[in-house]
Amino acid sequence: MDLDDLSDASDEALNNDSELSGINIELILSSKNGKVGIMESLLDKGAHLFATDSHRWTILHWSAANGHTGSVESILRRIRDPGKVKSFVNRQEKLVGFTALHVCMVMLNVSEIY
Repeated sequence: MDLDDLSDASDEALNNDSELSGINIELILSSKNGKVGIMESLLDKGAHLFATDSHRWTILHWSAANGHTGSVESILRRIRDPGKVKSFVNRQEKLVGFTALHVCMVMLNVSEIY
């Protein structure tokens, strides 16, 4: 699967997922685009931190895939329970089973993990 195919497939999943509410769609889009302030505002207004598109891409997947360090840090700071951090970081999406770290590495944002 080509890297562009991953992004295109996830865009399609977001656009076709009837289970996502408007605020959660905005949250995923803001994480994808590195808009930390908007993302934090949406979370404060009730957007779901663990929202996913139909391919199970989380806001952490999107932030990591696009090299948005500030977004990644903001997301992880919001999770207080170490068990939930581990579970969230290790959550696999449905396309090829990637975690956010896998996506980061594939998208060549390797410096994000150091």
